[in-house]
Amino acid sequence: MMIKTKLLYIILIISLPAALLGQTGAPSAYTNFGIGSINNSGLVKNQGMGGTGMAIQTDNFINALNPASLTGIDSLNMLIDMGLRVNFTNYKTNEGNGDAISGGLHNISLAFRSAKNLYTSFGLSQVSSVGYNVATTSTIEGSMDIIGKEYKGTGGVNEVYLSNAVGIGKNFALGLKLSYLFGGIEKTEVFSSSVIGGALSVEYTDYVQQFKFEPGFQYRVNVFDQEISVGATYSPEVDFATNRSVTTSSSSGAGINEDIDDGTDYKIPVNMAGGVAWANKRGLKIAADYRFQEWSSVSYKSRAADLKDSHRFSMGAEFRNRETKRANPFLYQLGGYVEDSYIKVEGNSIIDTGISAGIGIPMRNSRSYFNINLNYGRRGPRGGDLIKENYFGINLSLSMVEFWFMKRQFD
Repeated sequence: MMIKTKLLYIILIISLPAALLGQTGAPSAYTNFGIGSINNSGLVKNQGMGGTGMAIQTDNFINALNPASLTGIDSLNMLIDMGLRVNFTNYKTNEGNGDAISGGLHNISLAFRSAKNLYTSFGLSQVSSVGYNVATTSTIEGSMDIIGKEYKGTGGVNEVYLSNAVGIGKNFALGLKLSYLFGGIEKTEVFSSSVIGGALSVEYTDYVQQFKFEPGFQYRVNVFDQEISVGATYSPEVDFATNRSVTTSSSSGAGINEDIDDGTDYKIPVNMAGGVAWANKRGLKIAADYRFQEWSSVSYKSRAADLKDSHRFSMGAEFRNRETKRANPFLYQLGGYVEDSYIKVEGNSIIDTGISAGIGIPMRNSRSYFNINLNYGRRGPRGGDLIKENYFGINLSLSMVEFWFMKRQFD
């Protein structure tokens, strides 16, 4: 039985990379810039608390936001987390509104104790997503001819990662996450008018790859039977190696495809994050995080928006009643966040705010959980006539706990 279960896990890990590559996150017109919308909210369980987790440790859940958190895992357990996302977005402009839906596999992650006082995690997850389809029309000055413009984008960046953490004494932990980032971003521009006798389409496909490392730490202290912890991570700038393919076609059927090196660059700037958490013996946790990304230091060859430093604040609470007679109690979560994003369009900052709620349903005769959380948010400018977005997300995950290092006496 144990061997069959392990083989199933290995088959799942091998078969999932192809599914991740075609994934798109929440649709947004603002993913047109750079590598798109960056996932700063961690796994599904983190998202239930508004995307917090810098200072949190748990014995039977993986916390992907801080590699140092791995030292909280039960030494006998093998943890596996598989997450899915479904997102609905409503767009509003002065000219009307529209709707979009997307979804797919978000992550598969594994974690376990690999040696005495050494904890390891590896897996695949989404780093960023691009998903938009915007159409506009304009009139040629001095004539009645109308030009239609359509902008579409899909794709994103994924990562395969390896994290390790060590405990130093009873209260301090250090971790390091090494990642290989890769993906494809496809952007299409379509122009149509009677002046050009039909439609002209230009499709840009950028393939990106690069390595990234991210150290982190956590420190915990017990005060009057309550645990207070702090944690932080840092990652330097990532400058992607990029290959671009350009395909030009027209409604007449003529087309040109070429690979070019036009200096196209994609980057992720210096990223710093920190948080604090409080927990009591009854099972209540309250946590808050702050994240800073130095986008003002990034310079793109061409862009339709200004880049500025981004700031993200999140706060969440979680309750898992440890005083109940149940060996594996239900888990309840609430959270909220506000992000002043790295994009500034026509002098307007793009703000993203949202709330989340989640529940962890224990699986029978197991320490595993089925997690469900919902989030609702708004994204757009503080003023002006730019696109405003309302979005709703359903996030699902299966957090499996296997007694990997304990031999069963009976099947």
